Amino acid sequence: QGRWYGRNIFSYFKKTRDLITLGGVFIYSSLLPLLFLSFFHKFFLFLFVIDFSFLFIYSFIGFIITKSLYAFAMIPINVVRGAGELIGMIESIKNNKGKL
Repeated sequence: QGRWYGRNIFSYFKKTRDLITLGGVFIYSSLLPLLFLSFFHKFFLFLFVIDFSFLFIYSFIGFIITKSLYAFAMIPINVVRGAGELIGMIESIKNNKGKL
């Protein structure tokens, strides 16, 4: 599902100009690349911590609203979904390279 969503995010953004959704997609999809890059330079670790903080705050707000610990289970779910979205965005750019 995340991969499909990632493939369509740019066309969705062109139609709606929904910056909040686009920002969320970039936050989730950048977690794993930033974690990987943090092994090579500490600046990426700093960016990863900021990125993860947004995700944690989002989950904490969900916990406050729902009073359910399931809100924190959304962290690994969103990391996996974000990886799929990243793959979808890369596929979208690759497939539309000649159409831009």
